[in-house]
Amino acid sequence: MAADVLAEFMDQRLVLKQAAVVLAMLSRESKSRPWINFEAGVGYGAGALVIPIVVRGLAKGEVGLPLGQLQIRDSHEGRDMEAMLADVEGLVNKCRTTVVRTVGSLI
Repeated sequence: MAADVLAEFMDQRLVLKQAAVVLAMLSRESKSRPWINFEAGVGYGAGALVIPIVVRGLAKGEVGLPLGQLQIRDSHEGRDMEAMLADVEGLVNKCRTTVVRTVGSLI
């Protein structure tokens, strides 16, 4: 049982280390759970774009450190969701350009 838990933990960590974007969904219930900061921290440390998103009535001002230092988006605000999608789209386009350049140099 403990080996299964450890294997799952290592798999999740590997996925997070390879992610380009980590969306941290924060509610009043989840914001104080250690795994939120841990998973976001793994992504941040690996160079991913980490976007905290407040949900279920949590206000941006209620997000503590360390996620409170990042650009927080509110799931109930259309402008925030549009801005978040634009951030992700910009990153996807940047990655796509890098892949095309890399493949082009191999041809």
